[in-house]
Amino acid sequence: MSYEAPALFLIFQAYFQGKDFMVLRSAALASGATDDEWKKFLAYVAGVYGNMSNYHGFGDMKFVPEISMATFKNIIYSNPLYKDQDACYREVIDELYPQVEVEIFNFESPFKQLNFPYKEGVTGYFGRNMTEADLDLVS
Repeated sequence: MSYEAPALFLIFQAYFQGKDFMVLRSAALASGATDDEWKKFLAYVAGVYGNMSNYHGFGDMKFVPEISMATFKNIIYSNPLYKDQDACYREVIDELYPQVEVEIFNFESPFKQLNFPYKEGVTGYFGRNMTEADLDLVS
């Protein structure tokens, strides 16, 4: 649906691999997150999994974490696997997270709704330079 959706999915798959919620929660709290922020992080993750994107499956409106960018990042990097040199978690996070960090939180036009770029939206279905004339030609 969106350019950042595949990266978000991979980040969350890596984050939750082989760890129970209590270990991850403890690490998140140790990183400075509050219990409320941890719950809001989980709610965002559940929303991404439920919609398979950071845009609602109905209405195509974007949703963003209800925590700060710094807190979100601290939680992602707090996973004990990040310190494990034998785990691929660090590689996944270091590669993908910087590529989508801004997009996760950006709620300005055109990022707030899935739509064609010429209608002030974003989409992962078509290239960013797709015009209405191009779509008419294809149709």
